[in-house]
Amino acid sequence: MTWETVLVVFVIVAHVVLVVLVFVSLLRGIGADPEVDTGGRKLLRLSRVLLWGGILLAIWTGLGLYIAVEALSGERVVASGVLVGLMLALFAGLMGGWTLARYLNFRIAWDDEAIEVTNWRGNTNRFRWGDLKTLSHRQGDNNVYGLVDPGQTEVRIFDMELRFENGGLVRAAPNLAGYPVFVRDAMRHWGEMQGASG
Repeated sequence: MTWETVLVVFVIVAHVVLVVLVFVSLLRGIGADPEVDTGGRKLLRLSRVLLWGGILLAIWTGLGLYIAVEALSGERVVASGVLVGLMLALFAGLMGGWTLARYLNFRIAWDDEAIEVTNWRGNTNRFRWGDLKTLSHRQGDNNVYGLVDPGQTEVRIFDMELRFENGGLVRAAPNLAGYPVFVRDAMRHWGEMQGASG
């Protein structure tokens, strides 16, 4: 068996495994409970689908580089092969890097005092629940139904948006692992604030 055959078999097996992992992550991620960090804060994180997608894009980056090298090292240099290989490597590399950075860095952490948001670059902003100015649910074609508080009827939620006194904005979507618990806690803090101001 040649090394090219081994490479092809590896790529095919990797794709099959990653596709299975994507479906498993989709089934588990949406309704999952939030993680809890060492300080006892709950964490809202992106689905592992992004991790598997980033790994898949890394494989495609390697394939693009392989295509470019093969096109250069043949008896006759094939310019179109070099161009296609480099374009594939560049696109997949950039998208894979961004995807993995989002998965590894993005999180929303909260407790009873504050909410802390870390973006895909690793920059963190902290907001106190007491500074919450508005809370709204976006409505759209892709609505997700979920209980806001135990015992209440289901509410149509597409996206939750929290605005704070200092102009800070926090958005959370239903595809984040732990989203239903985040919605429940945010609604509880919002209700407490409305009760205190009324």
